[in-house]
Amino acid sequence: MGLTFLVLQEQLMSENLSPSAENSMIKQLETSRRMSHLVKNLLDLSRMEQQDILDNVQMDLSVLIGRILDDYTDVLAAKGIRIRNHVGASLPVTGDSEKLFRLFVNLIDNAIRYNLPSGGEIKIKGKKSKTDLCLEILNSGSKIPEQDIPHLFEQFYRVEKSRSLILGGSGLGLAIARKIVILHNGRIEITNGPDQMIQTTVWLPRNRYAEQA
Repeated sequence: MGLTFLVLQEQLMSENLSPSAENSMIKQLETSRRMSHLVKNLLDLSRMEQQDILDNVQMDLSVLIGRILDDYTDVLAAKGIRIRNHVGASLPVTGDSEKLFRLFVNLIDNAIRYNLPSGGEIKIKGKKSKTDLCLEILNSGSKIPEQDIPHLFEQFYRVEKSRSLILGGSGLGLAIARKIVILHNGRIEITNGPDQMIQTTVWLPRNRYAEQA
């Protein structure tokens, strides 16, 4: 699949193609990219299903969120999405840094993908107690039908399936996010929030090993 993608990309760049042939090849490239992304997500989810031991390091979620938002600067600007980061100066947590990075990449990517076509907004808030951290990601967008909410974390489940196909959603991002949260003894939920916003809330124990004791 990776070889097919590289061959198509090389042909697109090197050959003098007619407009119709170029459009066809671009569609093939996009299909190959989506399939590659789907296979990667399936492999990741399969590994997580078999894994119950995580790396245990101390980190600051405010720094991690800042890194992710920096990576999405161009995408946010291109889509005209306004970002409001209210995470705060310090959100210390103990957990697997690689998987927590993947968790919040998936959630922020979801908030971007299913935002308004233009003039959208994302708000990120964080708070902490003695034992837990709570992180909220709110994005403007279409209200989620109430009957869909209980199924959002199921593998391959997609609200507005035709729209998800257009936007490139695989239906695995939220399933992976939920698995990462469970591995950290946390909780995650998605609701229709205030001010016509969709709200994703993650609760994580500040020390997941203390939670297990």
